[in-house]
Parts: sequence; C-alpha cells; structure tokens
Amino acid sequence: MEQYKHSSNGSAGLSFTELKNRLELKLKADNVSSRTIYHNLLPKYRSLFETFIPMRYPQVTTINQLTKALIENYKQWIVVERGRTTGWRDELTKIKTMVKKLVDIGCCNKEIYYDVLGSFKRPPRHKKLYKEISREDMKKLLDYIKQDRPDLYGPTYFIMRLGWRRGQVLSIKRKNIRWNALWPVEILIEPSDTKTKEPFILRDIDPELANVIKRYAFDKRKTIWLFPNKNNNIHHANHYTKYISKISKNVLGIALSPHDFRHSFVTTRLKEGSTPRDIMAITGHKDVESFNIYTHPTSEGTKKVIENSRLLT
Repeated sequence: MEQYKHSSNGSAGLSFTELKNRLELKLKADNVSSRTIYHNLLPKYRSLFETFIPMRYPQVTTINQLTKALIENYKQWIVVERGRTTGWRDELTKIKTMVKKLVDIGCCNKEIYYDVLGSFKRPPRHKKLYKEISREDMKKLLDYIKQDRPDLYGPTYFIMRLGWRRGQVLSIKRKNIRWNALWPVEILIEPSDTKTKEPFILRDIDPELANVIKRYAFDKRKTIWLFPNKNNNIHHANHYTKYISKISKNVLGIALSPHDFRHSFVTTRLKEGSTPRDIMAITGHKDVESFNIYTHPTSEGTKKVIENSRLLT
C-alpha cells in the first residue's frame, strides 16, 4: 500500500483551498495575465486537487503527499476516462508551471516538482490536421456572420486577415488604436495579451482594414473594447470559438476554429511567396521554431512540386 508522507513544513501542509489562494497571489505578483490565471491554470488546479484527488485519493490532503502513482492515475483519468486523448501534454505543462510557482514561495517541497512531476516527460506536440480554407470560403463565412452576428464580424475579419490569435483580437481596446486625424495608423496589442508578454504593434493598415476598424471604433456605444459583445463587455473566447465551429459546419460543411484561420494565413502567405520574416511581422511570432508550427503543405503546393520534378517531359 502506498505511503503518503506529511511535510513538517507548515506552508507546505496547507489545504488545497489555501494553497490555491497562495498560488493565485503568486501568479498575480509575477504579472501573469488574468486570462492565463483564470482560464488556463486554475481550471487545471481544480481538476487535479479539487476533483480528482478528493474522488480517488481522499487520504491525500496536502501537496507534499503527491506520488508518481497518483499522477500516473490522474493521467489515465484525463486521457482515458475523460476522453482527452491529446490533452495530457497541456495538462502536465500547466501542472508543472503551477507547482514550480508553489516551490518558489515555499508552499511545496522541491522533490514534488523535480522527482515526482519530473519523472513525467512531456509528450510530443500533437500536430493537427491542416484544414485548407479558400478565400471564397472565408468570404462566405463573413457574409453569413455579417447578417447573423454583426458583433462578431469585425473580430472574425481581423483573425482571417491578419492571422492573429482570438484572444489578441477580442482584447483590442479602442484606446490602443492610434489615429492620424480620422485614419487609424497603428494598433497596439498589450503585453498581457501576447504569448511573449511583449507589446506588439501593427503599423501597416490598408484602406480595407481601416474601414473595418472605423466601423467599430466610431460606434457610439460606451465601451472600452473595439469589438464588444451586446452588453458592451469583452466577448468570451470559448463562446466565440463554439460559434465559429457551429456556423462553419453549417455554412461550409467543416467545423473550423479561429486558430485554423491563423494556420491558413501563414500557409497561404508562404505559398504566395511572402518571406517568413515578413509574415512573422504581421502575426507577432517571435521565433522561427514557433512559426514553423503554423506551416503546412497544401494540395496545390504538393502538386506543383511533383509537376516541377518531372524528368522525362
């Protein structure tokens, strides 16, 4: 029978609820964005410490009682019982992030991070099947959204047109647009809304993009957001993703996500001959390795390669 050792360290013996409060304070002190804290990290904390452990290991009441066997069983619960066949990579990454924070503030023994969690290697990234989306498909979707949900037309256009992440687009504030008279000349993405935690500025704004910005920025509703919901607040990212998946399935016959448009933007621009550095200047990628995740072969491109490699004709 597995033994669970209690730590003599008072802070490390905190209840899971108290531990979560300490973790939240640490994350805020480290300037981790609210979206990351409340939508990415704390849900994982609750899943392990407030759902799985009380259900399967009620005798485990502090973080220093974690064992390799417990984490292995949690992995099986996530992948098999909850059906998240590709979810363990993300789960493990976020658990390690949180536990390291707790080690740093003395709320967890370092052996839990280095020996228990350290024995689990992160699975390779699951590369999603690339979905080819034509310009005509995008226009068809935009026409539908314009009639069905005009409040979501602007953010969808931005994501399709610039290859930006949904969170970056939904978080654009009106104050982050710089104007020359009545013409938008810059859009600032704040550090809290970028993966690198560095500000990102787009300075190349053509008339088509400018007209979409003006349509929303000059709306008389009292809101800080460029693309507010009907209550003048920021759109919920997951609700937006579900909407795009539903209407793309109905309109195009294939379920798409906002992130599919980012992949499509990069792949299509490369096929057209744009350089990776120029594309990265638009999408906000900081390194080629992360940029390459978004590059995919296309049926048209592979046919051209085969055609150009002919030897006998």
